[in-house]
Amino acid sequence: MGKSLIVYYSFEGNTEFAARTLAKHIGAYVERIIPLKQPPKKGFGKFFWGGKSVVMKERPVLEPLQREITEFDNIIIGFPIWAGSYPPAIYSFTKDYPFSGKNCYIIACSSSGNAKKAIAKITERLSGNKIIDTLSLIDPAKNKEKNEKLVIAFADKNFDKAEAAYKEPEPEPEPEYDNEESAEDDDTIEFSETEEITDN
Repeated sequence: MGKSLIVYYSFEGNTEFAARTLAKHIGAYVERIIPLKQPPKKGFGKFFWGGKSVVMKERPVLEPLQREITEFDNIIIGFPIWAGSYPPAIYSFTKDYPFSGKNCYIIACSSSGNAKKAIAKITERLSGNKIIDTLSLIDPAKNKEKNEKLVIAFADKNFDKAEAAYKEPEPEPEPEYDNEESAEDDDTIEFSETEEITDN
Protein backbone atom coordinates (compact mmCIF):
# COMPACT_ATOMS: atom_id res chain seq x y z
CA MET A 1 0.00 0.00 0.00
CA GLY A 2 2.87 2.38 0.72
CA LYS A 3 3.17 5.37 3.00
CA SER A 4 0.30 7.83 3.22
CA LEU A 5 0.23 11.53 3.99
CA ILE A 6 -2.91 13.49 4.79
CA VAL A 7 -2.58 17.15 3.81
CA TYR A 8 -5.53 19.32 4.75
CA TYR A 9 -6.73 22.88 5.11
CA SER A 10 -9.47 23.52 7.65
CA PHE A 11 -11.14 26.87 8.18
CA GLU A 12 -13.22 26.18 11.29
CA GLY A 13 -12.73 22.55 12.18
CA ASN A 14 -14.85 20.47 9.77
CA THR A 15 -12.05 19.27 7.53
CA GLU A 16 -9.77 18.82 10.52
CA PHE A 17 -12.29 16.45 12.08
CA ALA A 18 -12.37 14.36 8.89
CA ALA A 19 -8.58 14.39 8.49
CA ARG A 20 -7.91 13.38 12.08
CA THR A 21 -10.54 10.67 12.00
CA LEU A 22 -8.94 9.16 8.90
CA ALA A 23 -5.41 9.51 10.26
CA LYS A 24 -6.33 7.76 13.49
CA HIS A 25 -7.90 4.87 11.59
CA ILE A 26 -5.08 4.21 9.10
CA GLY A 27 -2.08 5.59 10.98
CA ALA A 28 -1.15 8.10 8.31
CA TYR A 29 1.13 11.09 8.69
CA VAL A 30 -0.68 14.42 8.88
CA GLU A 31 0.19 17.91 7.69
CA ARG A 32 -2.10 20.86 8.26
CA ILE A 33 -1.88 23.66 5.69
CA ILE A 34 -1.65 26.96 7.57
CA PRO A 35 -1.61 30.34 5.80
CA LEU A 36 0.59 32.93 7.48
CA LYS A 37 -2.25 35.44 7.18
CA GLN A 38 -5.53 34.11 8.50
CA PRO A 39 -8.82 35.23 6.88
CA PRO A 40 -11.71 36.62 8.95
CA LYS A 41 -13.89 33.90 10.45
CA LYS A 42 -17.04 35.85 11.22
CA GLY A 43 -19.57 38.11 9.57
CA PHE A 44 -19.68 39.44 6.03
CA GLY A 45 -15.89 39.67 5.84
CA LYS A 46 -15.66 35.89 5.96
CA PHE A 47 -17.75 35.48 2.82
CA PHE A 48 -16.36 38.49 0.98
CA TRP A 49 -12.74 37.51 1.57
CA GLY A 50 -13.35 33.87 0.72
CA GLY A 51 -15.19 34.58 -2.52
CA LYS A 52 -12.73 37.24 -3.63
CA SER A 53 -9.71 35.07 -2.93
CA VAL A 54 -11.13 32.20 -5.00
CA VAL A 55 -12.17 34.40 -7.93
CA MET A 56 -8.84 36.25 -7.97
CA LYS A 57 -6.91 32.97 -7.63
CA GLU A 58 -4.96 34.36 -4.73
CA ARG A 59 -1.96 32.43 -3.47
CA PRO A 60 -1.48 32.90 0.27
CA VAL A 61 1.92 32.31 1.81
CA LEU A 62 1.95 29.11 3.86
CA GLU A 63 3.85 27.90 6.86
CA PRO A 64 6.35 25.27 5.65
CA LEU A 65 5.39 21.61 5.81
CA GLN A 66 7.40 19.35 8.08
CA ARG A 67 7.67 16.43 5.68
CA GLU A 68 8.76 15.88 2.09
CA ILE A 69 5.96 14.95 -0.31
CA THR A 70 8.42 12.74 -2.22
CA GLU A 71 8.58 10.34 0.73
CA PHE A 72 4.95 9.27 0.28
CA ASP A 73 3.10 7.06 -2.18
CA ASN A 74 -0.41 8.17 -1.25
CA ILE A 75 -1.50 11.78 -0.80
CA ILE A 76 -4.89 12.46 0.78
CA ILE A 77 -6.00 16.08 0.34
CA GLY A 78 -8.80 17.49 2.46
CA PHE A 79 -10.41 20.89 2.13
CA PRO A 80 -13.62 22.90 2.59
CA ILE A 81 -15.49 23.94 -0.54
CA TRP A 82 -15.35 27.68 -1.19
CA ALA A 83 -17.49 29.14 -3.96
CA GLY A 84 -17.67 25.81 -5.76
CA SER A 85 -13.91 25.29 -5.67
CA TYR A 86 -10.99 24.40 -3.43
CA PRO A 87 -9.70 27.23 -1.19
CA PRO A 88 -6.64 29.36 -2.05
CA ALA A 89 -4.53 27.60 0.60
CA ILE A 90 -4.87 24.37 -1.38
CA TYR A 91 -3.86 26.20 -4.54
CA SER A 92 -0.76 27.47 -2.74
CA PHE A 93 0.04 23.94 -1.56
CA THR A 94 -0.07 22.54 -5.09
CA LYS A 95 2.14 25.40 -6.31
CA ASP A 96 4.64 25.28 -3.44
CA TYR A 97 4.92 21.49 -3.35
CA PRO A 98 4.43 20.19 -6.91
CA PHE A 99 4.30 16.42 -7.25
CA SER A 100 3.34 13.78 -9.78
CA GLY A 101 2.98 10.03 -10.01
CA LYS A 102 1.18 9.81 -6.67
CA ASN A 103 -2.01 8.01 -5.72
CA CYS A 104 -4.33 10.80 -4.62
CA TYR A 105 -7.51 10.80 -2.57
CA ILE A 106 -9.80 13.78 -2.12
CA ILE A 107 -11.99 14.66 0.87
CA ALA A 108 -14.23 17.69 0.29
CA CYS A 109 -16.36 19.19 3.05
CA SER A 110 -19.39 21.43 2.55
CA SER A 111 -22.77 22.27 4.01
CA SER A 112 -24.64 21.29 0.83
CA GLY A 113 -22.94 18.06 -0.21
CA ASN A 114 -22.50 19.39 -3.73
CA ALA A 115 -18.81 18.67 -4.23
CA LYS A 116 -18.71 17.63 -7.91
CA LYS A 117 -17.45 20.96 -9.24
CA ALA A 118 -14.75 21.35 -6.59
CA ILE A 119 -13.58 17.77 -7.01
CA ALA A 120 -13.41 18.21 -10.78
CA LYS A 121 -11.28 21.33 -10.33
CA ILE A 122 -8.83 19.77 -7.89
CA THR A 123 -8.61 16.70 -10.13
CA GLU A 124 -7.57 18.95 -13.00
CA ARG A 125 -5.12 20.73 -10.73
CA LEU A 126 -3.54 17.40 -9.79
CA SER A 127 -2.96 16.25 -13.36
CA GLY A 128 -0.01 13.89 -13.52
CA ASN A 129 -1.29 11.98 -10.51
CA LYS A 130 -3.87 9.21 -10.22
CA ILE A 131 -7.09 10.10 -8.40
CA ILE A 132 -8.04 6.86 -6.70
CA ASP A 133 -11.16 7.88 -4.78
CA THR A 134 -13.06 10.90 -3.47
CA LEU A 135 -15.31 11.55 -0.50
CA SER A 136 -17.85 14.34 0.00
CA LEU A 137 -18.88 15.11 3.57
CA ILE A 138 -21.62 17.39 4.88
CA ASP A 139 -20.71 19.39 8.00
CA PRO A 140 -18.42 16.73 9.55
CA ALA A 141 -17.86 18.53 12.85
CA LYS A 142 -21.59 19.06 13.36
CA ASN A 143 -22.62 15.51 12.49
CA LYS A 144 -19.67 13.62 13.93
CA GLU A 145 -21.17 10.17 14.36
CA LYS A 146 -22.53 9.96 10.82
CA ASN A 147 -19.41 11.39 9.18
CA GLU A 148 -17.04 9.32 11.26
CA LYS A 149 -18.71 6.21 9.84
CA LEU A 150 -18.35 7.59 6.30
CA VAL A 151 -14.66 8.35 6.82
CA ILE A 152 -13.98 4.91 8.29
CA ALA A 153 -15.80 3.23 5.39
CA PHE A 154 -13.68 5.30 2.99
CA ALA A 155 -10.55 4.24 4.88
CA ASP A 156 -11.43 0.55 4.92
CA LYS A 157 -12.17 0.67 1.21
CA ASN A 158 -8.88 2.27 0.25
CA PHE A 159 -6.25 1.69 2.92
CA ASP A 160 -4.63 -1.09 4.90
CA LYS A 161 -4.96 -0.53 8.62
CA ALA A 162 -1.61 -2.33 9.09
CA GLU A 163 -0.09 0.86 7.71
CA ALA A 164 -0.31 2.22 11.26
CA ALA A 165 2.76 0.13 12.13
CA TYR A 166 5.17 2.69 10.72
CA LYS A 167 3.89 5.79 12.55
CA GLU A 168 0.93 7.01 14.51
CA PRO A 169 -0.43 10.43 13.56
CA GLU A 170 0.67 13.35 15.68
CA PRO A 171 -2.08 14.45 18.08
CA GLU A 172 -3.56 17.92 17.81
CA PRO A 173 -6.10 19.52 20.15
CA GLU A 174 -9.70 19.82 19.08
CA PRO A 175 -10.43 23.14 17.36
CA GLU A 176 -11.49 25.83 19.80
CA TYR A 177 -14.27 28.27 19.13
CA ASP A 178 -14.64 31.71 20.61
CA ASN A 179 -18.29 31.13 21.38
CA GLU A 180 -21.25 28.96 20.59
CA GLU A 181 -22.08 30.95 17.47
CA SER A 182 -18.62 30.29 16.02
CA ALA A 183 -19.01 26.56 16.55
CA GLU A 184 -22.14 26.60 14.46
CA ASP A 185 -20.26 28.00 11.47
CA ASP A 186 -18.80 25.64 8.92
CA ASP A 187 -15.92 25.58 6.48
CA THR A 188 -18.08 26.22 3.43
CA ILE A 189 -18.30 29.54 1.67
CA GLU A 190 -21.29 29.22 -0.61
CA PHE A 191 -22.51 31.38 -3.49
CA SER A 192 -25.53 31.21 -5.72
CA GLU A 193 -25.55 28.79 -8.63
CA THR A 194 -25.56 31.72 -11.04
CA GLU A 195 -22.03 32.74 -10.11
CA GLU A 196 -19.48 31.11 -12.37
CA ILE A 197 -15.97 30.69 -11.07
CA THR A 198 -13.28 29.29 -13.29
CA ASP A 199 -9.96 27.78 -12.30
CA ASN A 200 -7.03 26.65 -14.41
